[in-house]
Amino acid sequence: MDDTFDTAKAICEEYSEEVEYEPYTKSISVKVKRKYFSELYNRVQNLFYQCQSIAISGGENSIVDAMFLYIDLNEFDSMFGDEENDWWKNE
Repeated sequence: MDDTFDTAKAICEEYSEEVEYEPYTKSISVKVKRKYFSELYNRVQNLFYQCQSIAISGGENSIVDAMFLYIDLNEFDSMFGDEENDWWKNE
């Protein structure tokens, strides 16, 4: 298993007991109190996880239901890179 995935799972589990994960897609779903979401988001973002979906429910003590997905920058560049517009990188 990927160390980044395991680290991201562990971080989410620090903030919530409601964590689901899919190893194949490296996605993590979590329900967390709204007041902790920003801190959680910043920590998993440092591991190249991005918030794919988010829903907020409740009033004063609202809950955030979020799904994080790992973004492999090398894979992203190979899929969406535009070599014609990246000419400056080779100079």
